[in-house]
Amino acid sequence: MRPFRISGAEAASLFGTAPAPRKGKARAPKKREALPENQVESQILGFLRARGWLVERQQAGVVVGIGPLLAALDRGQVITRELLYRSMIRQGEKGRADWVAVRCGTPDSGNVQRIEVEIKAPGKKPSAEQLKYLRDRQACGFLCGWWDSLPAFVAWYDARFS
Repeated sequence: MRPFRISGAEAASLFGTAPAPRKGKARAPKKREALPENQVESQILGFLRARGWLVERQQAGVVVGIGPLLAALDRGQVITRELLYRSMIRQGEKGRADWVAVRCGTPDSGNVQRIEVEIKAPGKKPSAEQLKYLRDRQACGFLCGWWDSLPAFVAWYDARFS
């Protein structure tokens, strides 16, 4: 037989006894936190994939080129901070959206649809560079934006694709 637990209130209703008082300070109930960014991201990307979009992470930031480092090791050279720094490559531009989603418009048209997607945790906002990046793309007619919840993204999406 598996043991089970019941609360003090359930025990009182079953056995007619009052629950024992807790020792120490009474704790305030935990405030429910908003979803973390990775969960919002998973929801939005899943929504896009379910509608036939191919979603790719855009590389922004610094990448270390491995070729020069491997060549240095082959020559017996010690990898110093200076060598590591010189092998760094800046990818993309500051503020680049995290994700790009693409799909064919209609099978016969040959058109491709593209959305650049920046995702934030609920209540968080993009940086000044990210906002500039998105404004520059919108000025050129690209579909792009930032969202901090699936309902906000779905409302935007439905206004354009439904």
